[in-house]
Amino acid sequence: MEYYLQVSKTMINKKEDLASWWGEKGLQFPMIRRVARKYLAVNATSTPSERLFSYAGSIVSKKRNSLKPQKVDMLTCLAYNIRYQE
Repeated sequence: MEYYLQVSKTMINKKEDLASWWGEKGLQFPMIRRVARKYLAVNATSTPSERLFSYAGSIVSKKRNSLKPQKVDMLTCLAYNIRYQE
């Protein structure tokens, strides 16, 4: 992890494109590359965001309308990740 943090600083300093940087350096950091591919990918559709709104809508009901936004975020994240684990 320390080596990754050192190497990634050069990318930030050079202002490299993330996709090309991961293309070159991805084999050096296979576990971090998996996380990067998952979270840096651009969705081609709006389906995932619509699905999240649907989850949030089912969590915030008439009986649960006083939940704080942070709690709704946590419950939505849990519901989504339990349903769509990789």
